[in-house]
Amino acid sequence: MDEKFLQAVRDTTLDIFQTMVSMDPTSEDPILGDKSPLNGGISGIVGIVGKIRGTIAVHFDKNLATKIASNILEEELDYINDDVEDAVGEIVNMVAGGAKIKLFKTNTSFEISTPTVVTGDDYTMESTMEGEAVLLPFTVGKDKFFVEVNLQK
Repeated sequence: MDEKFLQAVRDTTLDIFQTMVSMDPTSEDPILGDKSPLNGGISGIVGIVGKIRGTIAVHFDKNLATKIASNILEEELDYINDDVEDAVGEIVNMVAGGAKIKLFKTNTSFEISTPTVVTGDDYTMESTMEGEAVLLPFTVGKDKFFVEVNLQK
């Protein structure tokens, strides 16, 4: 997996949470593979195509997702609704877009699809693409979330 790409995704995620979400997550060591330890909750995913092909996804439990949306919208939310789904879609879009900007100078260009958001009590997401997958874990207080990078070989 391209270390510069992972670093761009990690740095962008930290920037977004500090500036847009008013949260200060800590980044943990990457985990090889694409199986998020979260079983259900809410996930946002975008496809990337160009010199790099694959997906970037964010995975949150429902509690953290509602806190994130509440902070972004500056109103108290306590359950998954359209606003929370929109916030998760926007987070994954900003992560992919921020990584794209950070990597532009390295001549690593790619385009980003419209985000897709999945929510539920018991789902898992697995890629059928042949490639490398890495989970970037983050902790915010007692909550954990994951950014998944899956790139085609």
